[in-house]
Amino acid sequence: MTASTVALAMGLSACGSIGGEGSDGSADAAAATGVPTVLVVDASASMLVDDAPGPRIDAAKAAADGLLAVLPDDAVLGLVTYGTSTDDAPGSQAAGCRDVTTLATPAGLGDDGHRQSLVDLVDGVVPQGYTPIAESLRQAAGLLPDGETAVIVISDGEDSCGDPPCEAAAELREQNPGLRISTVGFKTATPELACIARTTDGLFVTADDADQLATRLMAARDVDSNAAALTPTGLGGIDVGTHYDDIVQAHQDFPGQSTGTADGENTVITYIDCDYVFDPSGTVIEVRPHTGRTVDGLAVGDPVSKAVELYGEAVEDPSRSTDADTRLFVASREAGTAWKVKVDDDVVTTVALCRCLPGTVASSAAGSGSTSGDSRRTTMKSGQTEVIIYDPYLDDGSLAPGLDMRDGENTGWGCSSMDDELFRCGRMHTDGSVYFCSTDGATAWCPDRQSTDGLEFTRHARVQVLDGGYDPRSGSEPVPVYVDLTNGDRCWFSVQLGNIRTDATERFICAGQQWLWEPAEGRIFDNTSGTWTALKAPSSQSAPFEQVTVARAVFIE
Repeated sequence: MTASTVALAMGLSACGSIGGEGSDGSADAAAATGVPTVLVVDASASMLVDDAPGPRIDAAKAAADGLLAVLPDDAVLGLVTYGTSTDDAPGSQAAGCRDVTTLATPAGLGDDGHRQSLVDLVDGVVPQGYTPIAESLRQAAGLLPDGETAVIVISDGEDSCGDPPCEAAAELREQNPGLRISTVGFKTATPELACIARTTDGLFVTADDADQLATRLMAARDVDSNAAALTPTGLGGIDVGTHYDDIVQAHQDFPGQSTGTADGENTVITYIDCDYVFDPSGTVIEVRPHTGRTVDGLAVGDPVSKAVELYGEAVEDPSRSTDADTRLFVASREAGTAWKVKVDDDVVTTVALCRCLPGTVASSAAGSGSTSGDSRRTTMKSGQTEVIIYDPYLDDGSLAPGLDMRDGENTGWGCSSMDDELFRCGRMHTDGSVYFCSTDGATAWCPDRQSTDGLEFTRHARVQVLDGGYDPRSGSEPVPVYVDLTNGDRCWFSVQLGNIRTDATERFICAGQQWLWEPAEGRIFDNTSGTWTALKAPSSQSAPFEQVTVARAVFIE
């Protein structure tokens, strides 16, 4: 995967200090324009993916051009890119991980021709290579003087060179305490980008499409005015999905858990004019500033029509909410977050952020617990169910280093697509398939259904990639690779040919030919109370269902 990140700075500020209706932050923005800044544009191969809509690189170019058009003449800006000189083939990795190019050193936009030169250079970027984020941060920082400086990067993924960007950012910050890096995750809420921003007192925002990318890149430059605004993942460096223990480690004045008040099974802790809602596992699930404003400019006092203008129609009918005056608007599909907006007489009265976007599994920017050192696994909690999200595959389709793997069958295997990135593979001319695989066209890597601990993989050489595709996943609900039940059973996503019941469909095969079933009118897993449950029964027309509890759900993104 690739990454382009916008890095500007943000310190933790009081929620109550944000500008309300009519506040445009223009004074703060003007004060910040003289800060020498380097824009890093991701040109790795994944920026060619056509889902922005249109190629991601076109959206990044349009956002950068929009920023250049509005910055004043005294703004000092340089330009760095990566991924333009090599391809993303496995044999090119060594060169690709050094493929960082300085297109322009920082200079005033009002200097002779500099603004137009930057526009032309951005428009000329052609993506094709690897994603050396850490090296691009070093090169960008090296162009800047000591003192107050910034780096801006636009990113659609993670470093693909094994050089931890968060560690690089921490080293650069230590060398120059005035350096702040903010990140814009385009089509991603990866913990790696969040960590870069958090480590350098920067701002991390996500963008799901081209319009959001342009808007949030503009917001990223107004660091001070947006320091206390809600981002699509959190506020002031405290993201939804963050565990209480991690918060107090970073913010030692955060109140003790005993000071919180009960809100059903959750706990609400107030900190600097904000209410942070923790679930029973100690994970932030909602952020409620006492006076709210989003980085996109939606504020208390605005008409609800402004929310529709910014975010589209509400994603959930208010009549199905516990509060008929509450609307949910998409904040980040990648992070699984929504703006929770309360209205009175069509006027916004509160704006909060929650990990509650219907039809998503939150790939939390913070995680609610831990993220592995190479950011390939994120762990969070939903009630008493542990949710683990793996990002195991590289841009070329191969398995990322450091994940457990064994050799599997090497003859007679074929793979057909499930979606743009994942495949189902198996021995050809048989009914057996393994889902959520990846292939580079010659070798396939699949989840190992013999694994008993964490997610492990098998490697299959000399596979044949077949024409056509088939995705057995139903609806928009994300589907795990497997789930572990509280009784110790592991159930793998599978397909049973020929449905034998009219009221439900087999979806996960468990020990002893037991199945987890998807009701005809409902979802495979019920997590309305936080903890996941499912219906279990043998493959029979009339066997009664047993409700079982899921201890762990494992996804591949």
